[in-house]
Amino acid sequence: MKNKKVLMAAASTALVAVVGIGATLAYFTDQADTENVVTMGHVDVRLVEHEVKKDNNGKSYVTDNTKPVTEKGLVFEDVYPGETLPKDPTIELVSGSGDAYVRMKMEIDTSKTTIDADDVAALRENINNEIEKSGDWYYNAEEDFYYYNAPLTEESNTATLFTQVTIPGEEWTNNTADQTFSIKLQAEAIQEEYFTPEREGDMITSWGGVTTETYDAQ
Repeated sequence: MKNKKVLMAAASTALVAVVGIGATLAYFTDQADTENVVTMGHVDVRLVEHEVKKDNNGKSYVTDNTKPVTEKGLVFEDVYPGETLPKDPTIELVSGSGDAYVRMKMEIDTSKTTIDADDVAALRENINNEIEKSGDWYYNAEEDFYYYNAPLTEESNTATLFTQVTIPGEEWTNNTADQTFSIKLQAEAIQEEYFTPEREGDMITSWGGVTTETYDAQ
């Protein structure tokens, strides 16, 4: 989860009242201190998917919406070219967070496999086609980020990148057999208040070179 740390700033002022009485050197004094405490807000998101299981026939994978997964990825076994797998990476605004713009980075890791660059390109094209169906995300190829086109709020607190992945059919041949690859996703967020992202029409296209930091809950 990517965002800024909570900070606290304090300032104090003192007021001294002095009153002289006659010609004596006696003084009545008073001092009052006031502390102005400023507590900074924060943004906090998590990346959620839902567990998968085999259907009643034991053939296809289906989503189990009762079991969210946040700390580990999903595992699919005995997958074949042309098969469609349920997968719903979703950025969720954590309770107590301020409103936030979000973006997602995706990496297809085929290291230590015989899956080649053309195979990866075909898979990524299928995933991008799924992402484009919603019309809610803009892919910035230069930055390699997918930008969601609206801030997450308490009322609308989730953004799903896609809901399924189709493994390429005829494009994937015997060189992909018995190979294991992973789809790695990273979610980031930035405050909506007092931040203006770059836009093209209705779509957010960039955060203008902002680098995010991890927020550690206090």
